[in-house]
Amino acid sequence: MSTIVKRDANNEIFLLKGASEIVVASCDKVHYKTGEIVDMTESIQKEVADAIKFMADQALRTIGIAYKSFH
Repeated sequence: MSTIVKRDANNEIFLLKGASEIVVASCDKVHYKTGEIVDMTESIQKEVADAIKFMADQALRTIGIAYKSFH
């Protein structure tokens, strides 16, 4: 599911939610656990994939959330 939210006259944000593995695959940056926004690297993708698998193995479903700001 996705939507575009108009924040003000010159600022919109695109919001996306869905299956974590699909959402992560479409991202080039990530809010990392340090609080920083960093480039999505293969090692971070593996870390996220491992976390998704860990939760799935416990019968937990994950939902990915992504956004992109437009100015």
